[in-house]
Amino acid sequence: MKFKPLIASLIAAGMFSLYSCSEQPSNTINIGSFNTHIFGKSKVKKQDVMSVFADMLAQYDIVAIQEIRDKSMTSLPRLIEQINDSSDKNFDYVVSPRLGRTSSKEQYAFIYNTRTIEYTEDSFVWPDSRDIFEREPFIAQFRARFGKLDFILVNVHTKPDDATAEILALEQVVKYADNHIKDDDDVIVLGDFNADGTYFSEQNNQTGIRGSDYIWVIGDDQDTNLAASVYAYDRIVFQDALTSEDYTGEFEIFRFDSEYSLDKDQAKRVSDHYPISTRFYINRDSD
Repeated sequence: MKFKPLIASLIAAGMFSLYSCSEQPSNTINIGSFNTHIFGKSKVKKQDVMSVFADMLAQYDIVAIQEIRDKSMTSLPRLIEQINDSSDKNFDYVVSPRLGRTSSKEQYAFIYNTRTIEYTEDSFVWPDSRDIFEREPFIAQFRARFGKLDFILVNVHTKPDDATAEILALEQVVKYADNHIKDDDDVIVLGDFNADGTYFSEQNNQTGIRGSDYIWVIGDDQDTNLAASVYAYDRIVFQDALTSEDYTGEFEIFRFDSEYSLDKDQAKRVSDHYPISTRFYINRDSD
């Protein structure tokens, strides 16, 4: 079933604008994360899906993207082109190599609005010498184009069966990123952690990234997936002492199915995860 006509009819009726979200306040930026669910050439051909993708992702200043599966590496540029063609935004991207132990490899990406975010040209895959991660985290540094906030993003998509080990290893990644990129202590880990259900016990409060030194923006009681189960798979995490001065305390789980009046089948054509996001002040950074 196609839902592009639905969006078109809502626009015509004045009930929905292509960019229904208002411009972001000038003193904050909106950082998001989204598991695109097997994003590749097949999904790019579905114009109804791409219309929702473009509208939805343009509301963020920067978004960590997971589960890009495209050997041709043409799908992500097509998405960026669609966002820019259908809006007044100017998005660009930074993408990882194709990662994974098997032939089913994935890429991470950060897509960002160049009018509000600047890429510092520093990005790399974490050197996983002990082969802990199925897909090694992808790390990149950015800064707000206005204000003084600079920050390091760690993009991760854990292997469900190894989620506990991979989540508990993320503190090593945080420390490495902090040491590798000098003069910037704001390390924000975000992505599909698979941090719930049978994959990960939320009672697992061992030291490390689950310890009291870290803020988990998306709480254990939230729901970030479209299944009937209430699971907080997708997360945003940072160190309390180093980054809380920049944190507004706001977060959002963007339920695009209800936002765009999609039924279950229509929504699953987009993704089986909701985008998540949070806001950071751009003028309070002291590191």
